[in-house]
Amino acid sequence: MLQINSLKAVDLEKKFRKLSYPMVTEMLFQNLFNLVDTFFVSKVGYAAIAAVTSSAILLMLFMAIGFGISASSGSLIAIEKGKGDNSKISYILYDALLLALIIALITVAFSNQLAQFLPYMLGLKEKSYSMAHIYLKINFYGMPLFFVLPIINSALRSIGEPSKALKIIILSNIVNLILDPVLILGLGIITPMGVKGAAISTVIARMFGVSLQIYFIRKRFIKLSILQYKKSVGQFTTKIIKGAIPAAMHLIWRISSMLAAVKIVSIFGSKPLAAFGIVIRSFQVILFPTFGLGNAAFVLTGQSFGAKRFDLLKKSVVVALKYETAFVATASFIYLIFAPYIIGIFSNDAEIITSGSFFMRLQAISYPAAGATVIFSRIFMGTGDTLTPSIVNLVNLFFFMIPLAYILSVTMSYGANGVWMAIPISNLTGCAALFLLYKTRISQWMQQ
Repeated sequence: MLQINSLKAVDLEKKFRKLSYPMVTEMLFQNLFNLVDTFFVSKVGYAAIAAVTSSAILLMLFMAIGFGISASSGSLIAIEKGKGDNSKISYILYDALLLALIIALITVAFSNQLAQFLPYMLGLKEKSYSMAHIYLKINFYGMPLFFVLPIINSALRSIGEPSKALKIIILSNIVNLILDPVLILGLGIITPMGVKGAAISTVIARMFGVSLQIYFIRKRFIKLSILQYKKSVGQFTTKIIKGAIPAAMHLIWRISSMLAAVKIVSIFGSKPLAAFGIVIRSFQVILFPTFGLGNAAFVLTGQSFGAKRFDLLKKSVVVALKYETAFVATASFIYLIFAPYIIGIFSNDAEIITSGSFFMRLQAISYPAAGATVIFSRIFMGTGDTLTPSIVNLVNLFFFMIPLAYILSVTMSYGANGVWMAIPISNLTGCAALFLLYKTRISQWMQQ
């Protein structure tokens, strides 16, 4: 168990590695979940790829709420852990879960209307629209599961037990890996379900993961009776909401910008849209492990902040950036060299391979900066400041990236390539902004 008060700065890198390895592996398996879906759905056709990848971005817009609650509650738990006070941790978790379930059930109530409207709003047409409608409707029914999963995993990481979160993700992925080919492509008496099968397998896998989480938290967190919890229900809700709104908006700005990019790309047809989806999901292989490093920095930062060990906080940033740069730069080089072959795994269409390869290579050049952006964002969130990264995302994405993408692709007639150029440029500007703000903020934290 991580004891932050007794930790020496020289030992922090070792602790960071111990904490980050299961988190990075967890994120790799989380990304595998998406890639497995994309791979088997690609066997249905490029219209199915466009439908599922576009729908996945739409779903992330809703799951951002779960992320916001998990980031806020996780920060509160980590800070309490850093103070050496475990008495409030279970109450924070249970308040977070209650809040998430209420919001999720409201989403379920409007699931049919949302599944009809959102693909239309995104510009999907005909076959892609009907597939997206089916995929979204099924996933909306499973929304409570999508909310609960990140909150409990964040709590487990924040108390220094990421290995349990890792086990949950690995086993959930195994379930998804088994179900995907069976339900999407069919097997024996089971008829092929296509996109519908991908949605069903996702919901079942998440249900399995939540079942495991319930088992783990019953053993690790304080068991509160209904009467005992009822007396203090909502004690931390206001604090959670206060941190969750900007944290959720931080991700919502990112996802909304991707949806806006999808809207622009859809002007040029289903093939560029399929290329967009393949590249975005392929780069999650890099980005998701970076979230693992960011989560490790998040935990160390939160606990260091709670213990007022600012020497450890600064060291956490340096160590996280060192590992992020080494990992992302190496992986990006592979994408830069082998882009056509990677795209070719998901599609043999020449137009998709050409367009996707250009986008993938531009992303590869800028992705070390994108990874650093994740680290800086999680550092701010670990201290309880979820507002700063949210504002940076809003300004960088909606006042810079999207206008630039539209100007390059439509006004200057570069087509989808204009969007491909705008996204990597925004990776660089977002990183620069957060770095400058961190340098300013660290001196303020040390004066507290």
